[in-house]
Amino acid sequence: MDININPDGISLGFGYELIIYFLIMAIPIGLIWWRILKKKVMPASSRIIYIATATVLTTVILYIILVLLCLLYLKISYLA
Repeated sequence: MDININPDGISLGFGYELIIYFLIMAIPIGLIWWRILKKKVMPASSRIIYIATATVLTTVILYIILVLLCLLYLKISYLA
């Protein structure tokens, strides 16, 4: 991901490495969701759909939070 800070504002560019980051994050998140939903009694086919949906949503939300924390850190360190 490219972060360009210009006088006009901040622009984000997404490349192929973003897919790699998502995959690295999605594997443990998927295993956590599998472990949580395994305890519930439900058919395996619907459980797979729930696990996939929860994994994708959680991965994207965590990635956004990490990027915002990095930007906040850069802003705070620049002001200091």
